[in-house]
Amino acid sequence: MALQSRHIGDELTAWALALGAFLLPFWGIGHFNLQDSGLPILPVDTCLIVAAIFQITAAWRLKTQIIKNPINVAVLGIAVSHVIAGLLSEDPFEELRTIARQFVFVGCVVAIFTLERSGKKSSVQRVWQGFIIGGVIALKLSLLGYLFMLSGGGFQDGVNPFVFTSTNPLFDRWPRLSGTFGHSPQYLGQYAVALLAVMLAYYTKGDARIGIWKWLTVALTGVCLILTFSWAWIGGAIILAGFLIQRYHLAALWRTSIIAAVVIGTLAATWIMNIGLPFPIEQRQEMDPIPCAAFDTWHRVNAEYDGEPKMCQPMAAFWPYERLQTTYLYAKRTAVEIAWENRWTGIGFRQYATAANDRFHRDFRTQNGTHYETPHCDTLRAVATAGLFGLSAFLFYVVVILTWNPYRHNGPASYLYLWLGLIGFLVLGINVDVMHQRYLFFIIGFFSSQPSIDRGLRGS
Repeated sequence: MALQSRHIGDELTAWALALGAFLLPFWGIGHFNLQDSGLPILPVDTCLIVAAIFQITAAWRLKTQIIKNPINVAVLGIAVSHVIAGLLSEDPFEELRTIARQFVFVGCVVAIFTLERSGKKSSVQRVWQGFIIGGVIALKLSLLGYLFMLSGGGFQDGVNPFVFTSTNPLFDRWPRLSGTFGHSPQYLGQYAVALLAVMLAYYTKGDARIGIWKWLTVALTGVCLILTFSWAWIGGAIILAGFLIQRYHLAALWRTSIIAAVVIGTLAATWIMNIGLPFPIEQRQEMDPIPCAAFDTWHRVNAEYDGEPKMCQPMAAFWPYERLQTTYLYAKRTAVEIAWENRWTGIGFRQYATAANDRFHRDFRTQNGTHYETPHCDTLRAVATAGLFGLSAFLFYVVVILTWNPYRHNGPASYLYLWLGLIGFLVLGINVDVMHQRYLFFIIGFFSSQPSIDRGLRGS
């Protein structure tokens, strides 16, 4: 009877995880953004909570394996640091939603881990398939909407749910694909990076041959990633570089050249996003400034304050007459100030958003502070929201990821791509906040669940 109940629990866990993975890219379509619908939690989170509940018994039974896996410990440490910061904040009740979300993330990782370690290979495979199938469907819909707009399908900002138009520093005015994520090309780009990692890991399991249809899904993901015109390009480049090196056994010169190109590209993109990109005077365009209430993080804000309400200019359109900086740099500067003032215990996740908005309104006279609820940097977010404990937990996670070598201890070659995905998200975390994204924790769960990963992490 107990075995039958356990089997039923494992099946329900697998289906809940698979459904949650399937729903990941559908959280915001057009004006039907689920986060604005009044629902207390997202449907994805509901699935993850159900999966975690059904795996409580298995988690207790496998607790020794769980705590011996450094990645699991790192994820738990990050969650605990946020819980402590929330409980010690000025308004613990406001932090309850964040606290609950941290345990949803931990529950996702533990549920995948225990399902795999219990020998339910077919059940875990269902979760992989749910992740990929949901992603392919969502990206197909997104790309069709984008093509419809380009063909003259009556596109206007805010009407077509599959395209978000903003000022891009490299392409001036260009439609950026946000797809089923509703309003954020950056989120779709990050999701595409996660999907690439999961696809390549799943498709190459056991050195399986990748057929033409699988290659088409990889190509679809790559095209959608490119059309986001976002920082997420760097994550895709890291996975592509690893794929070329591993798949084709490139010579040392080629390997070095590819790695150098990725590093240089990352440094250049970081500079552009935080400092700006100079344009010659002849490229200056005569444009009226637009109110800051209408700008997003691809717009530039005047760094010099002259006592008047601030106006914003696209970087490519107004240089060098004013010293311009990106809003990303302001976000980081604000995070440093808040972190120093709350360096021991942090200010709390939700409290940080309030404090950051207040500072932007006060110091930079922006009319819309909602773009600055986060510091656009995972490291600064960790120390500002959870203090030194949060920073220590995050840095431990970083060290664990960076020190695992997929070629040692006979780890599965396919899991190289999951590792590259995690490396990609670490790099993305320099200029965007990714440690609160649900798709990242699916990758962590898939990655940490392999026994050979334990051996590689411990270096035994």
